[in-house]
Amino acid sequence: MGFLEWLLPGAATAESPDIAAGVAEFTQTVDARLTALPGLDRALAPAVGSALAFCRETLAAIPGPLDACLGRWRQSPALEALFASGEEVRDVLSHQEAAQSFLTEHPAEPELFALFWARLEEKKGFVLRQDAQGVPYESAAVSLHFSRHRLLLPRCSARELAHDLFWGLFRQLAREVARALQETRDAQTARHEEIAWLRANLRARQPRGALRDAAQIKMEERLAALSAQTSPVTLEDTLKEGIRLLSAPEKLLAVAPLEFRVNRANHLVGAGEEGRVTRFCHFRVRTPEPREGVLLQIRCPTKELLSREFLQKDIERLFG
Repeated sequence: MGFLEWLLPGAATAESPDIAAGVAEFTQTVDARLTALPGLDRALAPAVGSALAFCRETLAAIPGPLDACLGRWRQSPALEALFASGEEVRDVLSHQEAAQSFLTEHPAEPELFALFWARLEEKKGFVLRQDAQGVPYESAAVSLHFSRHRLLLPRCSARELAHDLFWGLFRQLAREVARALQETRDAQTARHEEIAWLRANLRARQPRGALRDAAQIKMEERLAALSAQTSPVTLEDTLKEGIRLLSAPEKLLAVAPLEFRVNRANHLVGAGEEGRVTRFCHFRVRTPEPREGVLLQIRCPTKELLSREFLQKDIERLFG
């Protein structure tokens, strides 16, 4: 599963954030066996509440929905930084499989609401400038570069998009908790394996008389240290650690608002230079694999999107 493909509608279907729905989503994602523990809802409620509040704040920080259409795309500094023309906006969105699937499933919908993701890099280079006498010279510059565009979570309304994105964010938090718990279990397994190896080697190196060599002493010390660190992990332990992790959602999902002042060429400029303030919301996740990028919410008239048939004919025309 690729980056952000966790953004799918989940089991939670409440119109507003709900603690009970959050508890159910968390246990389903982390470990369904947790539901057997008495007092689960009461124990998880504070941590789930903190995570839901974090998701609410994060959702509000994602810009949009921005008008990604031919006539109004320049009204958004973020879209103007991402694209060179209205035609490029249309072409990039039209070539997204998620957009084509939406057109097939919702042929009568006038608008598509979705998330737009891209990887953002700041690249250093040089630009040609002129001094006060009109003499050209090279000057160092930093530009914004975007790649790996993806359209995600296409929906029929802004409200539907916000609802599903909210629970997608919460599910990502739960997946990050599950990842951390799995890492703990893996470390426990590795310790057990090392303990078994040390015991087997110590049995094979039984000293003659009372003498022990330095290697055996080191193995015995290592065995004692590992044994002190190793104990059975119960469901109660899993719940306790899960609550601790979920209570600090900002450590599970790195979200940062970004603000740049850029000119038409996407070069970063100072306050006294011509340019527009451009804002993004940057995400960094570790599950299912480390990825990072910026997210926007967009809206696009479906009539402006190119159909799958048109795109196929265009490919045939270009490549025979």
